[in-house]
Amino acid sequence: MTTRTKNAQKKRTEEKLAKLSFQELSNKILPELHLIAAKAGIENYKRMKKDELVMALLEREAEGEGLQLAKGYLEISPDGYGFLQESAYNLDSRSVIVSAGLIKQFALRSGDYVVGRARAPRENERYGTLIRVEAVNGLDPEAAKKRPKFDELIPQFPDQKIKLETDPAELAT
Repeated sequence: MTTRTKNAQKKRTEEKLAKLSFQELSNKILPELHLIAAKAGIENYKRMKKDELVMALLEREAEGEGLQLAKGYLEISPDGYGFLQESAYNLDSRSVIVSAGLIKQFALRSGDYVVGRARAPRENERYGTLIRVEAVNGLDPEAAKKRPKFDELIPQFPDQKIKLETDPAELAT
């Protein structure tokens, strides 16, 4: 195999790795993630838990695109836009603004844990801006859109007695 063919093959492999979403990475087993992490050049990947490894891979991918990985709890303001914050108590320089369009597009709600890609703040901006949503509460963003709204659910009251007692002879001691 020539050097040119090897380089082309390597480039295709890198492109394939770069296109994996949060959900695709989460569905892989740990040995597969270890192979991907080794190809991506992540250090100490064998010591990481699966969740940490998925986040590290997403972070590496975002860096390759000139973006940063943003994750945190969404707090929606009355104006319609929101903030992603690691800590639920205060805004800091690592907080990321989520546009009203993204909130509507993915039916995001206050308190959702959102993972996505954000661009760094520009000169006159205080916070970065979320560009793409990767996951909402650990789910695919499309699946998160279909979540029922708790206030619109109809309560179902019991219509028959639930028998909780058992035969004393069947008890495990």
